Amino acid sequence: MVPFFSVAQDDSAVKAADDKEIEKIEVIGMRGSVITSQELKRQANTVKDVISADDIGALPDKSVTEALMRVPGVTIERFASSEDPNHFAAEGTGVVVRGLDRVRSEINGRDAFSASTGGGLSYEDIPGELLGQVEVVKNQTADLIAGGVAGTVNLVTRKPFDSEGFFGTASVKGSYGDHREEWTPIGSVVVSNRWESAVGEFGALVAASSSDYKDRGDGVALGNYYERSATAREMPQFGNYGTELAHYKGQTKFVPADASIRSADSERERRGLASSLQFRNTDKTLEIVAEYIRSKAGLSWDERVIQQGEQGFNVSPNQVQVSNATFDSNNFMTAGTLLMNNRSLAQTRWRKTDQVVEDSSLRLTYSPIEKLKLEFDYQHIESAYDVVDYTINNSFENNDLTFDINGSKPMVDFLGKNLTSPLAPAPYSEMYLNSAMDKEDDTDAEADSFAFDGTYQLDHQWLTSVQFGAYASTKEQIKRDSIWNWGEMANGTWQSYADGGQRTAHTGTAAVPGHPELYEAYTFNANDFHGGGVLGRNQSILFARIADIRNWQDYHTNNKKAGFATFTQLRDRNCVTLAGECEMDGAYLPSEISSSKEERREFYTQLNYENNDLTYPIRGNVGLRYVSWQVESSGATQFPNAIPSWDSGTQAMYTAAQLAYQNALNTEVIHVEGDKYTKVLPSFNISVELADDHISRFAISQNIFLPNFENFRYFRTISESHTSPRGPNGEALPFANIGFDGVSGNPKNIEPEEALSIDLTYEWYISTSNSLTASLFRKELKNLIRQRLYVEDVTNELAKVTMPVNFQTDTNEGSGTLQGFEIAYTQFFDQLPGLWSGLGIQTNYTFIDQSNVDDKVGFGAGSGGLGGRNRFRAFNNLPLPGFSEDTLNLTAMYEKNDISARLAWNWRSEYLLTRRDADLFAPVVAEPTGQLDMSVGYHLTPSIKIGLEATNLLDEIIKTKLIYNQAGDTTLRNQFKTDRRLGVYVSAKF
Repeated sequence: MVPFFSVAQDDSAVKAADDKEIEKIEVIGMRGSVITSQELKRQANTVKDVISADDIGALPDKSVTEALMRVPGVTIERFASSEDPNHFAAEGTGVVVRGLDRVRSEINGRDAFSASTGGGLSYEDIPGELLGQVEVVKNQTADLIAGGVAGTVNLVTRKPFDSEGFFGTASVKGSYGDHREEWTPIGSVVVSNRWESAVGEFGALVAASSSDYKDRGDGVALGNYYERSATAREMPQFGNYGTELAHYKGQTKFVPADASIRSADSERERRGLASSLQFRNTDKTLEIVAEYIRSKAGLSWDERVIQQGEQGFNVSPNQVQVSNATFDSNNFMTAGTLLMNNRSLAQTRWRKTDQVVEDSSLRLTYSPIEKLKLEFDYQHIESAYDVVDYTINNSFENNDLTFDINGSKPMVDFLGKNLTSPLAPAPYSEMYLNSAMDKEDDTDAEADSFAFDGTYQLDHQWLTSVQFGAYASTKEQIKRDSIWNWGEMANGTWQSYADGGQRTAHTGTAAVPGHPELYEAYTFNANDFHGGGVLGRNQSILFARIADIRNWQDYHTNNKKAGFATFTQLRDRNCVTLAGECEMDGAYLPSEISSSKEERREFYTQLNYENNDLTYPIRGNVGLRYVSWQVESSGATQFPNAIPSWDSGTQAMYTAAQLAYQNALNTEVIHVEGDKYTKVLPSFNISVELADDHISRFAISQNIFLPNFENFRYFRTISESHTSPRGPNGEALPFANIGFDGVSGNPKNIEPEEALSIDLTYEWYISTSNSLTASLFRKELKNLIRQRLYVEDVTNELAKVTMPVNFQTDTNEGSGTLQGFEIAYTQFFDQLPGLWSGLGIQTNYTFIDQSNVDDKVGFGAGSGGLGGRNRFRAFNNLPLPGFSEDTLNLTAMYEKNDISARLAWNWRSEYLLTRRDADLFAPVVAEPTGQLDMSVGYHLTPSIKIGLEATNLLDEIIKTKLIYNQAGDTTLRNQFKTDRRLGVYVSAKF
């Protein structure tokens, strides 16, 4: 008897018609990798691309994420997150497939789950050395777990039975960043073996990986531009008297409010372990695979920034005048001096993120009769995600600056009196401690899933087999997520500085002692910063000490004992409940802790068909998948902090009810159960062999993308909202438009996003390693998850006061379509003579268009938030974040004798990063960008290889711009420079 699972792979179409085993393709070098990937794509039962094991790491890709950017239709993010465009990441972070980030992540066909913000897998945290292949499934079949509206990325780990017998490989690499000027180590080892016994065959595999990366990134930026005219009205809170420039009477000009520079040193650590035990009995009717995967990843960075002290929505343009200015044809300032009558910040920030994922699984495959295969699968995941983020701002007054953006790089020169010599003999530095901010996140999550799959072979001319199965999973998360806790540092008892600050001098005098222990000088070197050519001269600034920030609690405790700081860090806040005082959980108020749970049940059936006797042979599948999804979450409500009793002037601006409402109350925890969601998802796939090696494929399916824990976890945070108007002469007036805003989760009625996906492909497999493929695709989207405002009357039970609150939450609103095409070509030039026959190329291009997907509403209307931040530049009709119309990959390969080399260029067109920048509150667009990478390897012996690789060979500058108005005009924002990276390695197989 020949057991069914010995002749069938994950794709039923791989099964040979005469039940003979598939011939194993030996993977040797780049060509072998291409052959394997091409064959898996050809035999797939839907639209799919595959990266084989030799591809992962063949280029100097530091993670799975960066390997994925070579796949047609896939783009990656290069910022810390799409919502944080002020921090460039030295390596890829997020994955977008065909313009959508709604990607389902899997490991070995199972759910990939973590405690991180989105709840999915961070591909950049998985070392590529642990994997056998990566599949990018772009359409759906009924036997796949639902969830990949954009696509499904499946990471397939190595197994003992992948090799004929004993197999081992080890590699050691040194990686050097030319901007950071440091070497870091990378190493991996894989050992696998299999043994025959009286009861069957056993196999064991252990793979381990360790990598460290250190990078430096420099950024230079301009702040928001503002209209400067007699009729400007964007900032009414500063008086309805216009913002006309003194030297440009009667004219309309557009001027930025500041420029900034930043430098960050980042350190990334990864530790990965994958182990697998495999057993197959003697008659090959039973197979058991037990796996354990552990990924531990940490990222920390130290950052120093000189920037404007006010956020974009709260800048008074009239505090900035200009001299020696030049303007472009649209009257936007391109060079000159900004005369700043306000404060600037020297910001020191330390952020550290740690994530651990442990994935244990057991799969049993049993074939009781020749035609039937039964598969039982269990998976358990535990994950932890921890973040600490600490900031101290020093402040200095009257920071005039010059800038010039007419050249290839923006040029900036800060002109403050003591900025270039903060330790000068003047009795006081202009620097003083201004404010601090801390943020912490401690999340734990776990998941259990069970799956059953059955396949029964049919004796039919057309129908080859029927598949059926069920899937059940339960995911739980406990999230402790603090506010961004900002507060002033100075306690007001120091001698007032003439320009309004509180003086904490570095040098000091006998009357006003200095505090040199609080500062360290840091120099932005004009010849080195951003590669040179940006700063007019060295900029030496007094920053808070990095060592103090890393020792956060002791630093603030000691400052308070010394009597020169009033900042209340997270762990020392007051906690108010109806019963009086309450205990905090470390740094977290009860309202900052939520527990959430997701349960899903799925059932499917699928018919597989094939007919090779037709003029044009066909094969494919048709199926239905039923999905049931429900969530529940528990959390509390946080009311605004009280106005201090000593601030009688501020208290006088509020009514008695408004004051009472602001009492920092933490409510009792409530439990919310969401509505049950059910959906039937049909799918149909057909592949037609038009001629030998010419295949056309049509796929159509419905799919869903499930909201993540951030969308539905229950919490409500309420804050006071007002505007701060000024009179005709700029004098401060009482607060106006006082109200209350809130942010909340939405466990009650949020639903999955839905999509109808259609693909039509043409695939020409010219030879085993050469191919030309093209695909037309379309996605019809609905139930898009977007942030919207709603108003709810909320009662503060402690104050016995009810107020309307404008809440911002995630909900389903919006629909539209994405459509486009992909084309890919691979060619090895074997026909060329001699050494030239080792040449080859790979190239692919993707174009995507969108219709009606733009957000026509934006953030909507509300009370506006503090200073009107919610209304400031909240444009509508913005595209989907992460969506690029064009993506291009060009790769030149060479492999001959003992030499292999690859030169790869990846490029994507501009795309929207975020609708709301966290500092400037304007939309941010990433400009088109490309990256050139290289690798060269040489086999010293058949089993030992040495190599050289380089990343970002052209020293690409990453640029972003701000959307200025509803019409879509843009202005310069950031230009980032990070390391070009050089790596040398040696690897051995044994």
